Formats: sequence, structure tokens, C-alpha cells
Amino acid sequence: MLDASEALGDAATDIVMSKLLPNAKQLPSDIPGKGESGQFDRVYIQGDMIYIVESKGGSSDLGSRKDLNGEQSQQGTPEYIASVIQNMSDKVDAGLVDPRYGVDEEFTNQIDGLETTVTKLRIAQSSTPPKITSLQISQRVDSNGDLPPSIEAKKFENFSVKAVGAANTNP
Repeated sequence: MLDASEALGDAATDIVMSKLLPNAKQLPSDIPGKGESGQFDRVYIQGDMIYIVESKGGSSDLGSRKDLNGEQSQQGTPEYIASVIQNMSDKVDAGLVDPRYGVDEEFTNQIDGLETTVTKLRIAQSSTPPKITSLQISQRVDSNGDLPPSIEAKKFENFSVKAVGAANTNP
């Protein structure tokens, strides 16, 4: 059920983003491995603006993680994004010294793509004003298990304000 909910959220995101920003390019955001924790669902770039999207399907709610200050922060907050960027950066660093890097083409391409995304995220976050917009796109399911005729898209407010502890995300 969890996989179906994630697939529903991802499909809704693809639909909304193709309409909202038809010229935006999706950037790689998957970290190596099977889990999706510590990464953004989708990252897009249009011009010098980065759009981070949290995709929600079914009845899934926002998640949270420990931020750079050791406190729990909810998806969509500046503290959350700083923590995820740092996690993605740590995964790039580990990937660059992994014995598979440079040998396993798929792994190498994944690390290289993630490194490019992290660099773009850091540049966008350190810009004045920051050039990151965070969105939540949700395709809910009603009590009968049917899809409502609309997809919810909302912008997280005050998302682009740098988080305390985000100094380590400067390029």
C-alpha cells in the first residue's frame, strides 16, 4: 500500500509540475540504496530557481527528521531542507570513495547526478534572496478509495529563509 501511495503522489507531482512549470528540468535526487529517507521526492530547476517537491498520495502526511541542530523538523521547513541537503552531500562524499564509483556505471552516474543536484541546491540556498521554493503536491483518496477530481498543490511559506545551522550548505 505504501508503494501505491508513493506512486500516486509521484504521478500527481509529474502532472502538476508539467502544467505549472512546463520548462523546468527534473534533477536527480535519489540517494544510493533502496530507501527514500533523507532525500527530496522531486527537485526541479527552471532558470536559477530550484523547486523542491514533497509528493503525497493517499492519506500520507508530512514526515520529519532531525535537523542540523539536533531537533525534529517537519518537511517544508528551512531546517528540514538544510538537513536533507547535508544528508545528500554526505551520501555524495561517501559515494565518491565507494569502490563501486568509477567501476559500476549506474552507481557512478547516480553519484555524479546527485552531486550536481547538491551543488545547485547549495547555490540556490546561499543566494540572496535564496532561490528555493518548496511545494507539497498531494493526490488524496476519499473514504471509498476513489480519487477526488483535483490534486492539491501548496507552497510551504517562508521556506526559502535560511535555517539556523545552514552555514555548512554554502557552495
